[in-house]
Amino acid sequence: MKKILLILVSAFILTSCQSKNDFYYKGDSNNWYAEIFTQKNGDQELKSYKIKYIGENLETLKNKDISFSFQSENSLQGPIIKKLSESGTLESNSPSACGGCDFLNKDSEIIFTIEWNGEKEEIILKN
Repeated sequence: MKKILLILVSAFILTSCQSKNDFYYKGDSNNWYAEIFTQKNGDQELKSYKIKYIGENLETLKNKDISFSFQSENSLQGPIIKKLSESGTLESNSPSACGGCDFLNKDSEIIFTIEWNGEKEEIILKN
């Protein structure tokens, strides 16, 4: 229950602070929840992400390398390899910037691909 409330409050805060050039994409699967926030700033697009393991085997994945990538109709980011935190999250430390690239829009879909322990899942993230 707390998890659902936290997600709803986070989504409300993000959407209330968004401008028409900011987009919040999210999606989940059996084992992962992923979100990306994009913000247009002049001729740059800033992206940040948060990924959370929601499966049942967190203890076996803590501090293990996780590989993931994000692909849209106009760009590919990754693969990125990071260690899963003790709490089961992966987050961008600072937004990454793309200058002169094609921007995402409200109708864009992002294919999030994640690999861990020989397993692989794809999630479609939508605004």
